[in-house]
Parts: sequence; structure tokens; C-alpha cells
Amino acid sequence: METLDIPWIEIGPGNKFGEKAVKKGEYKTVEISYHAVFACLVRIRPFEQLDGRKWGWVAGALLEEARERQRLFIETQHYPGELQEEPPEHRTLALRCVHDQHTLAGLRLSLLAKVCGSSIETARQAALNYWYELHSIFPYDYELIPAQTQKDFQELSGWNILNQVTKVSEFAQVQRFEGIVNTNEERFYLLGSWKSSSYANEQIWRALAGSDKPVMLNICLRPTVLLESERFALAGIAERTQKITQEVHLSNVQVHADFAAKNYAHLVEFLRKPYIAQVCLVSPGGLAEYLPRAVGFALTHAAEHEPATPGFQVFQPRDPSEVTDWCSQLTWLENSINDGWSIDERFARIRKMVDAYEASALLSLPFPPKAGFPDVIFAID
Repeated sequence: METLDIPWIEIGPGNKFGEKAVKKGEYKTVEISYHAVFACLVRIRPFEQLDGRKWGWVAGALLEEARERQRLFIETQHYPGELQEEPPEHRTLALRCVHDQHTLAGLRLSLLAKVCGSSIETARQAALNYWYELHSIFPYDYELIPAQTQKDFQELSGWNILNQVTKVSEFAQVQRFEGIVNTNEERFYLLGSWKSSSYANEQIWRALAGSDKPVMLNICLRPTVLLESERFALAGIAERTQKITQEVHLSNVQVHADFAAKNYAHLVEFLRKPYIAQVCLVSPGGLAEYLPRAVGFALTHAAEHEPATPGFQVFQPRDPSEVTDWCSQLTWLENSINDGWSIDERFARIRKMVDAYEASALLSLPFPPKAGFPDVIFAID
């Protein structure tokens, strides 16, 4: 048995970005002394090697089996049991895809992981334990190769790109749509949903590979808990929107009311183990307008004959200081929920929460066919 390579673990100070923890139904500032982050190159195994491992008889089984393994991996990142407060380790995962035609031969996929600790040594040991865990359960359609030096860590983390981003036009967040719908008699909160698709994510890799500027996509997930107050808020709006669907008489509002009622009923049932999710794009020199659009449509793509959903929206930082904050949060895998955009404070966290199905739709690794994707090459070192 080969000796397992040990990753470089970058240690940073905690509470730098107003870290909040959820405890007993409310937000409380807690002492998080140190972040510990490591990075791994994600290498897609050769198709011929994967073909020999499929359980099904046809090649299409490879894709479905790979997607199921990815979802199981995402689910395993959560905490056992029904917790009432979020564990202080704040384990977080981020998938990063970097395209830089000047330094890379193709798209570079990396997986970053973070845990927190009360001291440098406890944070480091927790990160090392997390590495052993991820290495042992990561979907075997891929290979995890850890960065073993600080220089390699910074390259895999995309810090060189983050350090160049200073302007509002160089950063964007892609979020599920949210808004208020007016029925002429009352109003209700509308929240979109991320969609899982076997092939739509191919558009993301092709769009990134076609960029004429360096660009980084960051998809971040952090397991959390659903507060009792949030459970009541979800149940209340689910009941209210169901009532609205029976009373509304405007056809253009009816479709939103029907979607909202089904979506909130789904959240009440399935959002028992939520993740805080964040999707960002950064590009020094200016982010091309089509990139967040390509990513947003790929992640909200409706199945055939399925009614159109509210889709997605794109936000940019409001000023250069917020650009700095967002880059700092990406550096230490922080999922900020206090961005001031929430229309209804009861949903300040819920608007960024996803269940395991949506989480696996977001953090979905590419699975190319035998001939690969047109004009897309994935870096292998």
C-alpha cells in the first residue's frame, strides 16, 4: 500500500470576516480562532479505466453511477442526527475551476476544504483528519492530488487570480431568483431553485474554456442546521402560498404561485439537512457578461416539458471595498449570508440554503464522454 501524500495546510486567523455560528435558534458570535484550508487537484480518470468499473451494461450507466456517487459524497459531508446547533468546525468544501490560457494547458479543477479549530494545532489536525476522510470517500471516477507546498496550494486555490481582482466588474455572484409577487390582494415571497441535469453542466465547462481572459468559477458548500424559527417560517409560507394558489385569478401570477407552493412544500419536507451554497465568478480585467448567464442557465435548466422556473439572478459587489471583502471570503472559504440583499429577514439564510439534491446539482464534477467535450481540455497536473 502506497504512503498517502500529506497536503499543505494553510492556517489563517478566524473571526476576520464576522464569522457567525448558529446556536439554539439564533445567531451568536462565537470565537473561531483559526481556519485550516487545503487544496487538491481533481483529475478525471481515463475513460477506458472508468468503463471497466461500470455496474450497468451500457455506457450511459457510467454517467448515472458517477452522479449517484457524487450525491452520496455530498450527503456524507453533513452531520449525523438532528442537531440543534451548528458544530464549530464549520467544515466547508469548494470546487474551483480556473481557466488561464497564459499559464494552463486547459481547465484546472481543484477541490478546497476547510475546517476550524480553537488553536493552530487543533485546526491543523482537524484538517488532516478531513483530508483522510475526503481521500477515502471521494468518488473514484476522479483522483485527488493534494498540493504539498505553499506555492502549489496558492496556485490550486486560485489566489493568483483573487489577488488581481479589484473592480466591481471583475466579480459576480449567481443566485437563485428571489422576489415579491403581487396578486393585487396580497404579496408573497418567491424563491427559485437549482436544477439537476445530466448534461447542462457541460455548458459551464465549454463557456469557461472559451474565455479570452483568466477566469475562476467557485462553487462553495457548507453544511448547516435549520433553525426552529426557520422551520416555522417555511411551514407558514408553504401553507400561505398553497392558499394563494386556490384564490388567485391572474394567469401570470398563478404560475408563480403554483411553483412557490410546490417549492416550499418540498423545502419543508427535504430541507432537514441544509447546506449554505454560493456560486461566484471572478475574472481580472473584467468578467464577460455571458459567463454568469451561461452558468446560471445551466444550473436552473428545466427538464423537458417542465414549466419554466423563476431561474436565477446575478449580483455584483456594490463598491471596491466589497470586492475586497468577497475576495477575502473566497480566500478562506467563507459563505457570507449577511450581504444585505434579503427581501424578508426570516429568509436571510434560507435563501442560500439547498438540500442534498440541489447541492449535488451545484457541486457537480464534469464527466466527459470518451471523445471529451468540444474545445475543452482538463489539466492533469
